[in-house]
Amino acid sequence: MSQSLTSKLLSWFTALLAALLAGVGLIFLILAVQRGMLPYNSEGNYFDGVVNYHEHSVVVYGFMASASFLAALTLFGIRWLVQRTRQGVRDDHPAFNLNSK
Repeated sequence: MSQSLTSKLLSWFTALLAALLAGVGLIFLILAVQRGMLPYNSEGNYFDGVVNYHEHSVVVYGFMASASFLAALTLFGIRWLVQRTRQGVRDDHPAFNLNSK
């Protein structure tokens, strides 16, 4: 496999993983908001007839959403910095351009 194909695959894999993490973070955020609006009793429980929800789970869902969004943002940032650095090297130093024709 050539260097450029490997770097392109890694770039796409990083973007896909970041998008997946952002989607997971969105799911956790929706769960946190929905569970936060339930009418909990004085003990911090909500029973809907089948499942008993605890009020403190909202905080855990919020932390998991934050961690997922932070990981996704970090991966997107790393991908962007690597692409920008490689583009800068290609433009600034044409003698070191590996993709010249």
